[in-house]
Amino acid sequence: FVLEGVIRQAEKLPDGYVNHAVYGLLRSEWQLLG
Repeated sequence: FVLEGVIRQAEKLPDGYVNHAVYGLLRSEWQLLG
């Protein structure tokens, strides 16, 4: 997987905001692994 980006302060939890890291994998990359 490749880190595509980070969504800052994406979600509010009881202790405060957290970031979400977004990862992606292209079909062509997956086929190279198999």
